Amino acid sequence: MASRASAIWTRIAPCDTQIRMADKSTKAAPPKPGQNRETRLKAALKANLGRRKAQTRARSQTDKKES
Repeated sequence: MASRASAIWTRIAPCDTQIRMADKSTKAAPPKPGQNRETRLKAALKANLGRRKAQTRARSQTDKKES
């Protein structure tokens, strides 16, 4: 029974590979590595700054309530 299962997979595998190869050729070219990294760093910096500002606001609100 195991030999039949492997025979089926050997027949299906070449077709599957051909489909995957066709999909790869239709993809657009990836963006330049420097721009992609720069965009990620800008987004991370903006998120970090937003968190720090929120933390500062929360601390100032806590200080006002305690006084």
